[in-house]
Amino acid sequence: MSPRVSFDLIANWTGVYGLSENKGLVSVDFILADEVAVEVKGVASVGSHHLRGGLKAFLEKRRLRHAIVVSLDARPRRLNGIDILPWNAFLERLWGGKLIR
Repeated sequence: MSPRVSFDLIANWTGVYGLSENKGLVSVDFILADEVAVEVKGVASVGSHHLRGGLKAFLEKRRLRHAIVVSLDARPRRLNGIDILPWNAFLERLWGGKLIR
């Protein structure tokens, strides 16, 4: 499957989501089924500074059931109440139906 076809399939049930505020736009990369916020980071180790601007700020404005950062981390973990998942663990959970109800 080509990357473009994959994106089109994902776009049917996810979307970039943002909330306006006085200082600009607060956004996350995807919202799954209106219950899971997903931010994607191309880093090997997500730190708290990666959460500040996007996901953390977004969650202050909009409460969702679950928040996830997908990254190049070696193993799943939690940071400040947010799940940090390696990209392959994220895809396994997503395709296995474990992320959304």
